[in-house]
Amino acid sequence: MYELNEEVVTIVINRRDAHFDRACESAAHQAIGVFDVDEDGYINGVHDSERGRDSIEIDFVSFDLSMSMGGWSYTYTFTAKIISNEEEA
Repeated sequence: MYELNEEVVTIVINRRDAHFDRACESAAHQAIGVFDVDEDGYINGVHDSERGRDSIEIDFVSFDLSMSMGGWSYTYTFTAKIISNEEEA
């Protein structure tokens, strides 16, 4: 289980094409799986998470481009965590 507002997960996406939007979408899908978000919006993999209050925050960290005999390889690195959208009083 992960902690709300605290634990950051590193997500690495490797692609053969340079499509940042697709890499972001892949990172979002991977974060949904890591934090065990179900089809009803419950975040089952995070302590004290509440449906409708919390969301996934994904930040882009880096982009690496490498060339090999097989062609170009694009590596996108993101971080993700569950944040509370509850306003502080």
